This record gives sequence, structure tokens and C-alpha cells, in this order.
Amino acid sequence: MAMPNAKNAREAAAATAAAAEKQRRVKVALTYTGIVATLLVLVVVFAFVAKAISKSPAPASTGLASSSSSNSAQPSLTSEQVLARDIKILTTIPASTYDAVGPGSAAKLKTTSGPALTEDGKPVVVYVGAEFCPFCAGQRWALIAALSRFGTWDKLGRQSSSADDVYASTSTFTFHGATYTSKYLVFSGTEALDGNRNPLDTPPARDSQVWTTLGQSSFPFLDLGGMYAMSGAQFQPTSLHVDAGDSQSAPRSWDEIANALTDPTSAQSKQILGAANILTAELCTLTNNQPANVCNSAGVVAAR
Repeated sequence: MAMPNAKNAREAAAATAAAAEKQRRVKVALTYTGIVATLLVLVVVFAFVAKAISKSPAPASTGLASSSSSNSAQPSLTSEQVLARDIKILTTIPASTYDAVGPGSAAKLKTTSGPALTEDGKPVVVYVGAEFCPFCAGQRWALIAALSRFGTWDKLGRQSSSADDVYASTSTFTFHGATYTSKYLVFSGTEALDGNRNPLDTPPARDSQVWTTLGQSSFPFLDLGGMYAMSGAQFQPTSLHVDAGDSQSAPRSWDEIANALTDPTSAQSKQILGAANILTAELCTLTNNQPANVCNSAGVVAAR
């Protein structure tokens, strides 16, 4: 009987071992299945996140310049480009803006009884000023604007009035080296002294005579064809400074002044464009109301 019992024992042991091996294989299979399932889940999650990121909007701009060369800011304008831009604004004021301003807060020139000033059959506009002069500084803005309605400017320069005078360092332009072309008028401009009060340009004999006779050699002086004249400016340059009530306040920049001229309600428009309308109305008397679209405009008619 011993042999059968031994055989049974061996069979039982083999069965137990087989069962254990089967159980081990099942555990291994389950482990691999779990790993694969986990990897599949991770792949799905990664794909979902990547898709979400690709569809998300770009971050809003902060307005700050980026240090990346690909996002570098536009290069700043040169001083010549800024000057050209400001002159373009001043010389291309829309008629609607002039019309809204009318005579503004500027003064008219006085009529004169002297001989007519003409050149090549055209009325002559005589200006004698000085680069240091703060009142010349304001008057130039208006004169440039007015004459741009009859012709074109070239080579106008940037200038500031004296830093040690009232309305110090007023932003303006200079007629030194500038040229003006028109089929209606001739402009004869002289900057007699520079910003340091040194001699600069000499007025022609004709201009010098009317300047000393009618203007007592003061700055600025204007004569429109021998029919209108003014010794002094049409307005004090209060709006060309930060504090209009303080003649020693900081000056406004050329950009500030030029940009303000796009608003007919601004103090700068009322002074500069108002003065320009008055000059235009008086010049139209000399040009037989030409050009008609300018001389018959509402702003010019209101300034007569």
C-alpha cells in the first residue's frame, strides 16, 4: 500500500505546483495588462492636453517691448522724419478744421497806405523776425499754415526761441534757408538774428525800408503786399507752453502743438489757426480771391 500513497503524493504535489504556476502567470498577465492600460491612458491624456494647448488663444499683449529679436519694436523716427511729419500736419490742415475755428483768438493786421509790394506781378509777403524771439516763434506757426494754402514750403527748419527770455524755448520753425513756391504770392522772409542774437540774414533793401518805417525795426514784422502790416505778433504764445498763465512754464513739444491743431477746440487751434484764417482772408484781398476754394471757405469769410 505504500507505493500508491507515494504516487498520490507526487501527483498532489505536481498539481499544486501547476496551480501555483498558473496563478503566477495570471498575475504576470494582469500586471502587463495594467501597465499597458496605464500607458494607453497616459497617451490619451497627453494627446488631449496637446490638442487643448494648440487651440488655446495667444496671450494678450502687455504693450511691453519683447527682448526677442523676432518681436522687436519698430525703429523710432529720425529727427528729420519727425520734423517732416509735424510740418505735414501744419501745412495740410483740413478745411473743416479751419472753418470750425474761424478767427479764433488772434488779432488782425492793420491796413496801410504805403505803396504796393509786388514781385513778378505777384503780391509780396514780407516777414522780418529773429530766431531767439518768442513772439516770432508763435507767429511762424500761423504764417506757415496760412501760406501753405497758397503754395508749398521746402527746407523749413526746426528752431526754439531763446531759453533766457519770456516764453522760453518756445517750439517753432525757422525761415533761414527755407523756400516758398506759389503762383499767387511771393514770400520774402528774413531771420535777422539767430538764437543767440547774433546777425544771421540781411533783409533786402525793400523789406528793410518797410520794416524800419512801419515796424520800427522790431520783431516780428509782417507786411502783406503793402496793404496790411503788423509790428508784433497776432497772439502771445501762451498755448505753446504747458501753463498758459505762466510765461516761464515749460514749452510744449512740436508734436504736442502739431497734434493739437487737429482739434478745432484746442487753445493751439484758436491761436494758430485763428491767426492763419485772418492772414488768409487778408491775403485773399491781394490775390483777387484766389484760390477760390480757400478764399470762399467759411473760416476765411468769418475772419474778414
